[in-house]
Amino acid sequence: MGRGVWRADFHSPLLGTCLESLIGGNHFRAWIQNFNATSGSGGAVFLAVSQEEDSTQHHNIVPNGYNLGRDNLVNAALGTHQHPFLPYKFVTTSADLTGLLAPGAEGVNHNIAQDGVVKLLKVDRRSTFDFGF
Repeated sequence: MGRGVWRADFHSPLLGTCLESLIGGNHFRAWIQNFNATSGSGGAVFLAVSQEEDSTQHHNIVPNGYNLGRDNLVNAALGTHQHPFLPYKFVTTSADLTGLLAPGAEGVNHNIAQDGVVKLLKVDRRSTFDFGF
């Protein structure tokens, strides 16, 4: 799987990640599942999300930061979003999955407890192109 890190750019590619470092905020790492075009399987993106302190607190994860980061990302993703210039909209829904991850702090980085809930986001792409007929 591919790996990546994303930081908020606050709509400023030149200064955005610096702002995120200064003021804190959501941070996530992503792992992309390989997609098999023959079988149509794969292509999922797995995210590890946290809410972080600002630079004066050395970017530490806030108390309850794994749950808060996850919930902030999910809430921002839910709903209908129009592509900025292509004739598509994306509709995102969420489902809670339990039993995949034990609640608590055991085995969790920074010894910060999490609630054991995994959020599954489903994104449907829909065309908004109007043929005018």
